[in-house]
Amino acid sequence: MMQIQLTKEANYELEDIIKYISQDNPEIARKYAQRMIQKLFNVLSIFPLSCPLYNTKKQIRVFHFEKYKIFYRFEEKNNTIYILHITHSRKPIHSL
Repeated sequence: MMQIQLTKEANYELEDIIKYISQDNPEIARKYAQRMIQKLFNVLSIFPLSCPLYNTKKQIRVFHFEKYKIFYRFEEKNNTIYILHITHSRKPIHSL
């Protein structure tokens, strides 16, 4: 069975997204995060290599969800998707 694991960085970034949205409505923030993770799992659990490569050398792919980019790497040997970063689409990426 496919597993999805968030790195510490991705988990912090998701928490920041939830905190930001919670300023207006905590319930919507919680539901938004759930929808994001559910959509990610629904697509990538079936087609883990379907998203375009962002970094070919490191085999990092990018999944788009509304205003966010979710960077991940799929490791076939243990059937696991590692979520590396979750960033707003307008935010520049420097660490990948």
